[in-house]
Amino acid sequence: DMNTNAANALLKNLEEPPARTLFILIVHAPGSLLPTIRSRCQVVRLNPLDADDLMTVLETTEPAPPGDPAARAALVGRAGGSARNAILL
Repeated sequence: DMNTNAANALLKNLEEPPARTLFILIVHAPGSLLPTIRSRCQVVRLNPLDADDLMTVLETTEPAPPGDPAARAALVGRAGGSARNAILL
């Protein structure tokens, strides 16, 4: 969670952004943001990745995942659609 000083600093940047600036805020719990921050944001929901996309992520990640296709498939199954989870497992 963001402390009050950090939230106010972020709000100031959102209210008076530098020229040609785009902020992308990624949060798991939007309700934890100040209402004034949420009101200045556009929500874009991201869907979980499907198994084929997760397999592609694993195949292109360094260090490479286990060479055994069954082991990679198990990682994909446990990742819950999250590339981050697949890589960290």
